[in-house]
Amino acid sequence: MEANTVPHRILIIEDEAVTAMDLKGELESFGYEVVGIADDRVSATWLANETRPDLIITDIRLAHGDSGIEAAQEILETMDVALVFLTAHSDPRTLNDAVALSPLAFLIKPYDTRELNATIELAISRHRKDASMRRLARELSASNEQQTAVKDALAELAITDPLTGLRNRRGMETILSNEWSRLGREHLPLTLLMVDIDHFKEYNDSFGHLRGDECLKQVAGTLREVSRRPGDAACRFGGEEFLLILPGINRAGAQALAVQLLEAVRSLGIPHPQNSAADVVTVSIGLAAGVPERDTTYQAMLERADAGLYKAKAAGRNQWWEAMPEDD
Repeated sequence: MEANTVPHRILIIEDEAVTAMDLKGELESFGYEVVGIADDRVSATWLANETRPDLIITDIRLAHGDSGIEAAQEILETMDVALVFLTAHSDPRTLNDAVALSPLAFLIKPYDTRELNATIELAISRHRKDASMRRLARELSASNEQQTAVKDALAELAITDPLTGLRNRRGMETILSNEWSRLGREHLPLTLLMVDIDHFKEYNDSFGHLRGDECLKQVAGTLREVSRRPGDAACRFGGEEFLLILPGINRAGAQALAVQLLEAVRSLGIPHPQNSAADVVTVSIGLAAGVPERDTTYQAMLERADAGLYKAKAAGRNQWWEAMPEDD
């Protein structure tokens, strides 16, 4: 052993008393601390938990049919400790059971003193290196998981509107592109609702931008509540404009949803004296629906929704309007 170091602590599991005492004396002569001697599985497990040794040296076969292999297995389930098997002879099956525990060495009786010391030193050194590698692997895994989490968080931030928590324009375009392709393949409908807060500039001018931001957040929350089906997406298109992406919903369902959204925003009861449509905050909605055609893009449907929004505002606001394909 190296000088000026804390002696390695060793537990002996050996049912032959003379052999155990001889082994204890030899180990102590090398500078090791023998923390205990056990002669059966139960006492070995108890001693290991009490003393927490650095290394266990155990005979494979113990008295009264007890097994050093089983004792070692129980101990290894509760602690990380170096293991050396000591044996005079064993059948192949027993040796295979011992090998399955990945011992760091086997000592064959009778052994000489130099072999014992070299085996113990090698076992402890290997165990330390293995433990260091396992610790490094865990740290690397944790670091990789942390990096992945950071990347995921940054990716989420890149497609999220910081004020409302809805998908931003970039996120909206990604969702629209993916849904357009998917629904086109499956021949399923897509509905877009373009939503605009009525006279929002006048609201900001009257109440200030902080109140304006709060109004945007409340309306955004209502959009999120209305679009709760799996696959639905509420997005901030820009400024006071929003877009609801509603895959798989037919025109009748979309129209009913538009009516529900109009009522839900009015029900917020946000005072807005400058609103020509009501004395509270309201929205106007442009609706466009249809089955995406393959080899086309969503741009034409988006433009129809915008055209529907223009008609809803021109008709007096606080209402929805559907733009048909023939209106393009």
